[in-house]
Amino acid sequence: RFAEAGISAKASELSPCGIELEASVAIDKISGFEEGLWYVQDTASQLTSYILDPKAGERVIDCCACPGGKSFSAAISMEDRGELYSFDLHENKLSLIERSAERLGISVIKTAPADGRVGAEDLFGTADRVICDVPCSGYGVIAKKPEIRYKKLSESARLPEIQLAIAETAVKYLKKGGVMVYSTCTVLKKENEDVVRELL
Repeated sequence: RFAEAGISAKASELSPCGIELEASVAIDKISGFEEGLWYVQDTASQLTSYILDPKAGERVIDCCACPGGKSFSAAISMEDRGELYSFDLHENKLSLIERSAERLGISVIKTAPADGRVGAEDLFGTADRVICDVPCSGYGVIAKKPEIRYKKLSESARLPEIQLAIAETAVKYLKKGGVMVYSTCTVLKKENEDVVRELL
């Protein structure tokens, strides 16, 4: 489809399900988007779901899901079979997930508002896999969001505390033998390795 539209693209070197466009192209110039044949997601986000490795028929919980890319990747890996709960603190953003899931032909996703620090207690101990992609300072995506370089480091000082609280709740969803992937879009050790070490 990309070739037919004269768009230069190649398979991702890192993600087994990714296609990289070799130049910036407006979405409406590429066929297949409205048909749900593809969606936009950066490579690092694709790898989160790839590492999680969800299977058809499993129960997966995405704790901080909006705008939904990791939920979509997980649902596709699950062949749209099983249960996938997409939670987010901001109820008004859940429609983003619902609309895109419908466009992509994904029916397995159930959305609901939930504070990641509190969780949905009725699901504790029931999940095969959990995506714990926490709010972060975003220093790993400066290329896409250059304004981040002007943020004061002090503004992110409380984030590790919030991230740990979310991770401590997220791990409660797992059944014995379950798998959780903790991810951020920052490069700061205090929001990544330090939080995981504290959680363990």
